Amino acid sequence: MKHFVCYLLTICLFSCTAPIRPAEEKTSAIRKGNYDKIIEDRTRVISLNPKNATAYYERGVAYDMKGQLDRAIEDLNKAIALNPEYATAYNSRGVVLDKKGQIDQAIEDYTSAISLDHNFALSYSNRGGAYNRKGQFDRAIEDFNRAIVSEPALVDAYVGRGISYKNKGQVERAIEDYNKAISLSPNYVDAYYSRGNVYEIKGQHKQAIEDYNKAISLDPNHALAYHGRGVVYDMAGDPDRALEDFNKAISLNPNLAEAYSSRGIVYGKKGQFEREIEDHTRAISLNPNSAVFYSNRCGAYLKKLHYDQAIEDCTKAISLDPNFARAYFGRGVAYTDRGQLDRAIVDYDKAISLAPNFAAAYYGRGHAYQKIGQLGRAESDFKRACELGYKAACR
Repeated sequence: MKHFVCYLLTICLFSCTAPIRPAEEKTSAIRKGNYDKIIEDRTRVISLNPKNATAYYERGVAYDMKGQLDRAIEDLNKAIALNPEYATAYNSRGVVLDKKGQIDQAIEDYTSAISLDHNFALSYSNRGGAYNRKGQFDRAIEDFNRAIVSEPALVDAYVGRGISYKNKGQVERAIEDYNKAISLSPNYVDAYYSRGNVYEIKGQHKQAIEDYNKAISLDPNHALAYHGRGVVYDMAGDPDRALEDFNKAISLNPNLAEAYSSRGIVYGKKGQFEREIEDHTRAISLNPNSAVFYSNRCGAYLKKLHYDQAIEDCTKAISLDPNFARAYFGRGVAYTDRGQLDRAIVDYDKAISLAPNFAAAYYGRGHAYQKIGQLGRAESDFKRACELGYKAACR
């Protein structure tokens, strides 16, 4: 049991990737940042000339900057109705739709902007970011490439492409893009944060912490950077500093689900299982569509020997992500300890088919085979688990 659960709870300790915010073209007035004054002035202009598309556009962007997204869309709709070839208005409406989570509609608007201006670097970059959020990383890279060709100094495009490469497992190419972004804009917070993510994945803890430190120094309210640094501290065997960072991340953003789940994992390592379950439950309440969070709570329930709850959570994780090997593994552990060995073996088989180098799954299946007297199969699985580095199987 102990070996199984420890392995299960290594699930998704990596930091979440910060989505690069879609960008808008801003007039000089908007760049000055006095959005209330802009709204007042453009409202006066509109009262004098109701067909002034630029005034609607600028007021819409100002509403967006103030977080009044519905009013922003109303004004941008009006700007487009008055000037159907207003590329920047399509781009800005795409940005607002992106913020509202309406990614497909945002892509349509970015595409409209590009069709009106084939060299609109910002719209290519924004559409690339939207494709990243949909998991369409190859299409995202195509768009970031076009953005960079049109505007070689567009920092967001390098960071966005770096995120695409990271998600495709091409971490060295990701680092190259983050380095380029930093060389172009040495104070760009998200470039340091994103590069820290990649160093974290590579197990280069010192470099990851340096990048997270830099991100925090540039933006002391960057909750994701505190979370990322906490993850690295935990990976490096410093749970107390990890807890400090997770607590800070949560204080800055009480809705950061990943921070609760990560803190829960640390509580579990410290033997505080009730607090662990509470944090995983909080993460699930914030993001009920995360297979990872259900799988993490499944592992916590296994530690408490609450097999029914563990099976329920791992089953839920599987329903959310049918290719999630660790959820099958966790449910297999629960079935093993409940004596339902045939079911356990089916789940271990599935976990191994999805992740052929999943050492703990071989060990778990070997344990189940051993219990039903299939000693040859058990020995074969223990041998394979040992070859893959699972020390408990090496005997």
